Amino acid sequence: MFEYLRMLTTTPLKLRLLTELRNAKSITMLSRSLKVPRDTIKPHLRKFIGMNLVEKCRDGYKLTNLGYIALERILEVEKLLNLIEDVGNFFNTHDIASIPKELRKEIHHLHGGCVVKKESPYDLHDIWIDMLRNSKWIKGVSSIYHPKFPTLFTELAEEGKDIHLILTEDIFKRCKAEHSELLRKFVNSGGKIHTCKEARIAFIVAEKGFTMNLYTSEGYDAANIFVCRNENCIHWGLRLFSHFLESSEEVDLWVCENTHGEN
Repeated sequence: MFEYLRMLTTTPLKLRLLTELRNAKSITMLSRSLKVPRDTIKPHLRKFIGMNLVEKCRDGYKLTNLGYIALERILEVEKLLNLIEDVGNFFNTHDIASIPKELRKEIHHLHGGCVVKKESPYDLHDIWIDMLRNSKWIKGVSSIYHPKFPTLFTELAEEGKDIHLILTEDIFKRCKAEHSELLRKFVNSGGKIHTCKEARIAFIVAEKGFTMNLYTSEGYDAANIFVCRNENCIHWGLRLFSHFLESSEEVDLWVCENTHGEN
């Protein structure tokens, strides 16, 4: 196994060659695509054939069934290593227990993301605001309260955006007590709300990206936001949202419409 890993990751050319062979290609086509001489490619092909990763075919060479699987796994490791290099400290110093085990195993899908630090933890970052305003749909989980959230999300719902929020029970009760009219407008504009008992995480997954805040041993970290905009990250975020949705309860519209005059 380790010989395979060394073989595939010694030089970038080897991974590029295997990636090209997802579709059958001749040596001439490979040479042209990779911009290297034919004689550079031939020994790599012989080695890959000996490892049962590549086979000859009518149109030249292509990955075997297991070669395709091996390539996908190697690319996952490469993405994970890039994630560790770019933002590894963020995930090592924050509590990721609220992320289910199956999604932690696929955390490589967050590659390409970065951590944005806010000058003031009480400000809403421009990147976060722009992502929401430019998205047609928004899903989010929040375990924290911000005084600007009720107005912002109500405005977005009134603009016709498809918004679905999951709030912890304590946060929903506070919104219900302090922003009953905005809560009513949000729901009447098509916004959906569920509640969950606990979530040591706050994240938004939207058409244009994914953002996430986590907790440290000292509490919620509002200053550091993980931001990622690639498609794989958005799909990962949607699965995270579905995880919380499974254990949440929908807020009845009647409850929101009858918050006036409650203590």
